[in-house]
Amino acid sequence: MNKNKELKVLIVDDDDMMRSFLRIMLREAKVEDIDEAGTAAKASKFIIKNKFNLIFLDINLPDIDGVEFISNIKQKLPDTSIIMISGEATTERVKQAMQAGAKDFIAKPFNAAIVESKVKQLVNELSKQ
Repeated sequence: MNKNKELKVLIVDDDDMMRSFLRIMLREAKVEDIDEAGTAAKASKFIIKNKFNLIFLDINLPDIDGVEFISNIKQKLPDTSIIMISGEATTERVKQAMQAGAKDFIAKPFNAAIVESKVKQLVNELSKQ
């Protein structure tokens, strides 16, 4: 059984192209259960109804700062891994995201190899639990 198929992933990014790009990369990594949202408000509706293993979260959302949104997510899904994605990869922003509870940070632009590596790392961690 492919463990990637068991993952439930949420992509939260206001850029349609970025969500599509991530979805394609996740499918190539054999992840099948993927939801996506362009705002924190829409993401919150998914989070209330679903348990995600992994959330890719943009730092710049139209309705809330992604770093601030981490605490909302962690209240409802404390065990969910969050990977921040942003073109704004300053040391300070990365530090803020990690302190807020993000597991990792990927700077835009990124490629499929990076996404696949992060998914593989998560699958390995989940299989040890």
